[in-house]
Amino acid sequence: MKEHITLLQPKISKPLKIYLRYDPKENTYKLLSVANLNTLWDEYQKPHILTLGSQESWRVIKNSPDHKPTSRYYCINGVVYYNGYISSEEHRRGHNTVPAFTKEFELGVRVKHIIMSFDVRSEKFKSIQIPSSGHQYELMCYKSLMSYKGKLAWVCCDSNIIKLWVLLDAGKQEWSENEFVLPSLPQRDLFGSARLSGATSTGEFIYVSGKHFKDISAFYYDPVRKTITSVKGLYYEEFRCCYGFSNDEMACLRSYPNHIESLMSLRNIM
Repeated sequence: MKEHITLLQPKISKPLKIYLRYDPKENTYKLLSVANLNTLWDEYQKPHILTLGSQESWRVIKNSPDHKPTSRYYCINGVVYYNGYISSEEHRRGHNTVPAFTKEFELGVRVKHIIMSFDVRSEKFKSIQIPSSGHQYELMCYKSLMSYKGKLAWVCCDSNIIKLWVLLDAGKQEWSENEFVLPSLPQRDLFGSARLSGATSTGEFIYVSGKHFKDISAFYYDPVRKTITSVKGLYYEEFRCCYGFSNDEMACLRSYPNHIESLMSLRNIM
């Protein structure tokens, strides 16, 4: 069963990042719309929010700090988390910015990489500092957010090691730090051409085919049993034929573990 509805666009002139999320306490669905700045010099436009089924129009969220969002996000217990960038105060005088952090990147101007959280119920933003143990290794590894056993996690990994920080208390910004060394198994070479894409509810790490792939494959690494399970999917060309993709190169694959398709009609929330 497929349905779609057309909503009015929020009054934001720039390209948008749209996040559809659910508040379990209030049993409501909300759309969060955040402007995607081309550069950190662009004039910041406040995010808008729409409560589905309320007969309301888009509302401006006034307490939002200036930031540039990314597309990948997670919603855990009614809170949306995503990566974001803010510019240093000397580059954004006169604008609201979140507190200065120590982790900085050079992206044309001096910017800081943070985790942004948005509480769907209270409609408030908070920034979270990205965890780090200070090792030089972390500057070169692949880094990403993920959901791990029902909690937000920050991962830093390469083909040998997975370093994982699990958020224990967002208010106090407390993390637990873990490190997993990939075992010397015959399947170990698979990780050289694969990318860490998430984790199952039981804590197995999911790797998917890398940027240049010939088939749709996934590998599951169990850090407790120290086992690697390979799952073979469709071949690349077969996948294109089945789902009607063009001949454009597919950039990457993503995993969505524990996904359950909802049979609820959109009419029930509009």
